[in-house]
Amino acid sequence: TDVDTTPLLGRQNLYVASYDGGVYALERETGAVVWREPTRGVIAINGRGNRVFAAQSGEGVLALDATDGTELWRRDLGAATYYHPESFRDLIIVPDSRQGLTALRLEDGAVVQRYAVGGGASGGIELVGASAFLLSNGGTLAALSVR
Repeated sequence: TDVDTTPLLGRQNLYVASYDGGVYALERETGAVVWREPTRGVIAINGRGNRVFAAQSGEGVLALDATDGTELWRRDLGAATYYHPESFRDLIIVPDSRQGLTALRLEDGAVVQRYAVGGGASGGIELVGASAFLLSNGGTLAALSVR
């Protein structure tokens, strides 16, 4: 299986994802598969605490237990390309190609806020302090205060 995401190094495992193969937890020392979540369309992953967050193209975001791969929640956000999810305080912030940014609650994936920026985002976001910066598909640099 090919790997389509930047690897995520956890306490015990290395996490990777493949667009067609899903999310994998690999044993750090041997590379052996610890668990696999066979969800399709994953293009980016990130982690926080004992959770792995996966952005799915055309769908949204899902949260997995980092220990055993159990799905904790899944949030369908509609048809768009979703980029690298970032964690901030008690939120997961996900840029997308149609709206801009969506802030989800870490605990249950509930939508807290959506931010529309000129034709959606063209890639990932940069978090600096309490600000999120992203470039829109319309060529606008957006700076948003995250609270």
